Amino acid sequence: MDPYLELVKDAIKNWVKFGKMIPIPQNLPKSMLEERAGVFVSLHQKGDDSLRGLPRRLALAMRGRKPREQVRVLRGCIGTYFPTQKNIGLEIIHNAIEAATSDPRFPPVTQDELPQLIFSVDILSQPELVGKVVNPADLMTISTKLDPKKYGIIISAVSGRRALLLPDIPGVETIDEQVQICRQKAWISKDEPITISRFTVERHAHP
Repeated sequence: MDPYLELVKDAIKNWVKFGKMIPIPQNLPKSMLEERAGVFVSLHQKGDDSLRGLPRRLALAMRGRKPREQVRVLRGCIGTYFPTQKNIGLEIIHNAIEAATSDPRFPPVTQDELPQLIFSVDILSQPELVGKVVNPADLMTISTKLDPKKYGIIISAVSGRRALLLPDIPGVETIDEQVQICRQKAWISKDEPITISRFTVERHAHP
C-alpha cells in the first residue's frame, strides 16, 4: 500500500482501538520525514447509490450510474491549510485522527467501520494569491488562472472568514461552483468581497 495511505490507516486504527497516537515510523519516504506542508485527510466508505443523505455534489456526480453501483460516501475530512507539525508524516497522523473523530458532520469512526474505510491524502502546495473578487466581472477576469480540476481554492473575506475546497472534486465542474461551495462553507454571502488563492495537491488515494 502507498505509505501515505498506510500511515493514515495505522493512525486511525490505533486511535480507535486503543486511544493512542502512533509514533511516526522512521522507514517513511524521506519527504515525509523532512518536508512540511498543509495536509488534508479524507475518509470514505464504500456504499451504493441507494444511500440517503449524500452531498449534492456527489449526487450530481452519480447521474447516469447504474442502479446499486458502488460509490464512495464521505465519512470524514479534516485538514490544515498550512503546516502545523514538524513534518508531513506527523501532519498526516494528526489530521487522520481528527478526520476519524472530530469532523462535526459525522459521529466518530467505530471499530466495526474500520474494514470498510478507504482513504485519500492531499499534500498541499504553498497557496498563491490569484486576485480579489468584488463583483462577477472580477471572477471572470481571474478565471483564466483557475481550473477546478487542477487547482483547489482558498477564499477569504475581510472579516477573517475563509474556506478551502480541494481540486478535482466529483460534481464540481466550474469555478463558479468552487466559489459558491466555499462561500457556503465559510458563511460568506454571495455579494461579500473575497480574495482567492489557488493551490495544487499531490494526491494519494485508493484506485
